[in-house]
Amino acid sequence: MQFLKGDRALALAAFLPILILMLQQLVLGLNLIEHEVSRIISISIASFFTFNALLIVLKTQPIFIFKTYSLLILVILLNLIFFPKNADYLYKGIFYLAFIVVPTFLCISTIKDLEILKSVMLKISMLIFFTGLIYLFLLFFKYISFDTYSMSISYYLLLPALVFASQKKNIYNLFFVLCCISILLIGSRGAFLITLFFFLYLNIFHKFNGFKSKFALIILIVGSSFINIKAIILFVEKTFGFTSRSLNMLAQGKLAEDSGRSDIYDIIINSINEQNVFGHGLFADRRILQTVNESAYTHNFFLEILLNFGIIFGLIIIVVLIFKTLHIYFKQNSENKKLFVLFIFAGLIPLFFSGSYLTNNWSGLFLGSLFLFSNLKKSHV
Repeated sequence: MQFLKGDRALALAAFLPILILMLQQLVLGLNLIEHEVSRIISISIASFFTFNALLIVLKTQPIFIFKTYSLLILVILLNLIFFPKNADYLYKGIFYLAFIVVPTFLCISTIKDLEILKSVMLKISMLIFFTGLIYLFLLFFKYISFDTYSMSISYYLLLPALVFASQKKNIYNLFFVLCCISILLIGSRGAFLITLFFFLYLNIFHKFNGFKSKFALIILIVGSSFINIKAIILFVEKTFGFTSRSLNMLAQGKLAEDSGRSDIYDIIINSINEQNVFGHGLFADRRILQTVNESAYTHNFFLEILLNFGIIFGLIIIVVLIFKTLHIYFKQNSENKKLFVLFIFAGLIPLFFSGSYLTNNWSGLFLGSLFLFSNLKKSHV
């Protein structure tokens, strides 16, 4: 079985969890099984592919995997010693950090063949996309109950939206538009804005697809100015019986509204200033934000880094990441730049809207891509 060998297995282990989570949303929406049962099944399937990928990494890069997990263990032990108040939250999040984020990082960073990586990403994206279409179809015909929006589904659809936007065949342009519509209808504005900015990057800065894409962009902008958003909202509500949060915010001119995040940022910034040298340790935001919500977190990658490691070490980490990212970007050829930026938009940018780098595989994708593109042979750069 070729999909369990080499780079194909590594890429599959990194991106398959997104498809599994999308399928889980579909199954839960249809009330086929209980949430906890679906969670166990999802973890079991993902674990099989992850374990297989880690064995491959262990055979090909034993020192790298040893150093990675040794560093992780050291950081965890230091946090338990110096930040005992965070222990409960660390214990809850350590599974995601050690068995989702780190394996994703290891898988992406040890891939050698970019063509295999792109092939797997496209195939996984197609499966996520069609699962999303099925979900939307069942939602429209009221087989699935729905509230106002699903942040999870919108970010699961983010990968196919970005992958389709980077393809040259016209059929993928259609898939891209359908992804955007789905995200806008049932998802969060964060994923929609990330998709939009990636599209703009490809067509303006990367000069992707030349005149055709620029012309399509102009038509999109001009055409959107004639659309009555309120009429669309009314049609969706009356025909399908659900309200689109993102469309409502767009109609009210509140697409950039922070939805309470500014309150979280104020608390986090005050906490950073209180202990600005060494920080508050990993998962400290979960403890500090208990007054806001039991499951609240920072919602901003840079602020979370500064809170965890303090201003001095936090700024060093941030500056190194920025310079490393820029250095890698300008070192790549045109085609590789496009793929690298896709990883930035799929792995780094979402962490400024939602999620946490400690528990979400987005950070594994981004950090892994830094190693992947740094280690490319000169013939591929």
